[in-house]
Amino acid sequence: MLDLKFIRENLDLVKEAVKNKQEKVDLEQLVRLDARRRDVLKEVEELKHERNLASQEIGRLKREGKDAQKEISKMQTVAENIKNLDEEVKNNENKLSEVLSWVPNVIHPSVPVGTSEK
Repeated sequence: MLDLKFIRENLDLVKEAVKNKQEKVDLEQLVRLDARRRDVLKEVEELKHERNLASQEIGRLKREGKDAQKEISKMQTVAENIKNLDEEVKNNENKLSEVLSWVPNVIHPSVPVGTSEK
């Protein structure tokens, strides 16, 4: 199975391999799924960072004897968003894996293109 980074960096070469091996792989879908996965992962990491900062703030407020309910409510919403995005990443990775399994390896340039072993 080809690496996603290799496919991103060598899309034309991979398209040529798909064409030469007469496979029916939607590389555009693969690129879209990969881009979405990376975007969602970035968003999840930002939300987790926000959650960590808020947890520190909640701890500080509680130590000082102040009301932290507003921050706690906000973090419950963030936690729900993280859960939903994690589920989206999981579903996206399953689809991505399925499409990747059909992407053929790139053949060496010395190998002639044809429909038989000759």
